[in-house]
Amino acid sequence: MNRVRKWSIITAVAAGLGLGAEAPAQSVGRDLESAFKDMTYVWSAPARFRSDALPEIAGIMAGTGTFMLIDERIYDWLFKHPKSLPGRYLGLFGEDSPLNLIGRSFVLVPTSLALYTAGWIFDQPALRQAGMGCISANLSTTISRNLLNRLVARLRPRYGKGAFEFQPFLFRGSTWEMRSFPGGHAGHIMSCVSFWSNRFDLGVGEPVLYAAALGAGWARVLDGAHWPSDTFFGEVYGWTIGKGIADRYLQRNEDNNARASAGVGVMVRIPF
Repeated sequence: MNRVRKWSIITAVAAGLGLGAEAPAQSVGRDLESAFKDMTYVWSAPARFRSDALPEIAGIMAGTGTFMLIDERIYDWLFKHPKSLPGRYLGLFGEDSPLNLIGRSFVLVPTSLALYTAGWIFDQPALRQAGMGCISANLSTTISRNLLNRLVARLRPRYGKGAFEFQPFLFRGSTWEMRSFPGGHAGHIMSCVSFWSNRFDLGVGEPVLYAAALGAGWARVLDGAHWPSDTFFGEVYGWTIGKGIADRYLQRNEDNNARASAGVGVMVRIPF
């Protein structure tokens, strides 16, 4: 094999390897770009307010307000009856339980990143979407929830001063004690479960995931970290964000399929 031919082969192989490495990198870049756009879409939702959304908003506010009126009664009952059926179930997700971790962003995000990485390695688009979608939904919920925590600044129930201790617009000097509303665990895990259930057909896994999300959220009431109204709003808030991002994934898939179908043609070879 002469030197020119040898280097031609090496160059071709190197180019092929380079192209093979470039395609996944570009794909990851598109996924990250879509994730950023999804989070921006969620955060800019108030600017797209529509009057036909008023009934849903009114329902959420009414539900939250109703819970506020009975927050102390529910909390006191759970505190006094930890061995009741609801108490035992919620205790499975209590602060001392490993299951408590499923409501924490520092667990949900790395776990979702592992899902995404596995999907990338094994070329499984569904796993990639499951991972990146949960990351987008969780971060959208977590970051905006931290803003709401400071806007509302509600005292957590374990400090025993009642359900109506607020210091609105507490940005400077905000502490964990004053970040009761909305519920964090409730919103974090529910955002991912909502995304998965609205994006994929989970079968019997869907009620299991929802049971875990509700357990992780409401266990924080038993722990004295949140009032029931905090948890109710957090669950609904997380579900809404997860659903919105799932809808965007479904729309992108439809657009991609439409473009692929439009690109299919008939090639005719004419001999000369």
